[in-house]
Amino acid sequence: FALNADNGDYYFGTHLLRFGSPGRVDPGDPIGQLGAGGNATGNHLHFEYHPGGDGNPVNPYPLADAHCHDRVPMDIPLDHPREDGTP
Repeated sequence: FALNADNGDYYFGTHLLRFGSPGRVDPGDPIGQLGAGGNATGNHLHFEYHPGGDGNPVNPYPLADAHCHDRVPMDIPLDHPREDGTP
């Protein structure tokens, strides 16, 4: 996946098993399910964060750790309902 934020930040990820629908992504929307695509030997996500646009990569861990509180276990399908019952 490749996401361009309204503020110019660029996000990139690969090795997903399944993707959501193309279009706008809002905070909290699932964008994919972990997989082992490409030359990967196990399920994982290759995730890049480029503040200000492509070509300026930084370590994405602090960003993901600060904002990803509702992590979905790998064995739950992408279209699972949330705890509050919404899709």
